[in-house]
Amino acid sequence: MNIAKQWQTYLSTWLNRRIPPSHQVTLNQRRLFILPSRTGCILLFVVVAIFLAGVNYENSMSFAVAFFLVSLFVVAILHTYNNLAGMEIIGVNGGSAHVGDDVGFELKLKANTPKKGHESIHLYWPQGIPQLASIEPAGEVNVKVFLPAKQRGYFKPGRLCIESYYPLGLLRCWTWIDLSITALIYPQPIKCHLPYFESASVEGQTLAKDGVEDFAGLRDYHPGDGLRHIAWKQYSKTDTLLTKDFSAYTDRRRWLDWDNIPGADLEIKLSHLCYWCMRCEQFQEDYGLRLPGITIEPGRGQLHLRRCLTELALFQV
Repeated sequence: MNIAKQWQTYLSTWLNRRIPPSHQVTLNQRRLFILPSRTGCILLFVVVAIFLAGVNYENSMSFAVAFFLVSLFVVAILHTYNNLAGMEIIGVNGGSAHVGDDVGFELKLKANTPKKGHESIHLYWPQGIPQLASIEPAGEVNVKVFLPAKQRGYFKPGRLCIESYYPLGLLRCWTWIDLSITALIYPQPIKCHLPYFESASVEGQTLAKDGVEDFAGLRDYHPGDGLRHIAWKQYSKTDTLLTKDFSAYTDRRRWLDWDNIPGADLEIKLSHLCYWCMRCEQFQEDYGLRLPGITIEPGRGQLHLRRCLTELALFQV
């Protein structure tokens, strides 16, 4: 186990010296590696077997086949290398996602020569989802490469693998590059009940609900209404039973407060607040966020939601 860790540390240090992190990388001889693929190794084994058979039986046709396959292999080396050489990779955007989802990193691939394109290029991060791309001569293409998001906060994906087996699959040409792009990972939303509206003293910003504070008007009598709420004076005049309605006032703006969530687990609290923010935005309600040392005034809209989710993602990171 220690040997494996030491080897990974040595390899990472060597790659950082040879291919340092950069927002924009052009592939050249220093940044590309090439070795026979499994198919290429089988071909070489077959070539050796054919050559030995030709020596043993003095068969000129066996020599011809062996030399033909060797020349094919040599030509494939040049074409496989040239398929990646000269390609430019630019990190465009890191995107955002919730913990447990796949976050997409947007990359731009460019062919810098007017007569040469790049075919069948595989791009992936370890434990990520591979993507396949091709570029026309002097063209460019945008590709999104996805990777599972495991923890909230700023997420750096590390080195991206770019490889190609084009055109014959006999060789693998690849590189590992660090594009220095970052994604923002929000907490994973956990479903729970929304908090109640708070009381308000300013009636201009309020919404009436059932209560016993202020007289709100009269309504028809319903069986079960308390006798003390019946409007006896109106009954004596109209001979119609009416019930007095009273109201309290609640704030139209919903406050999502850290202190309203029981328990001490940090991530669970953030996940509940994340769900509340997304739910309030879905209902088109004005909502504010209260965290220890952080207060975001009530509002709504995608910019407001993004601001709240960003504070949740970076809280105590």
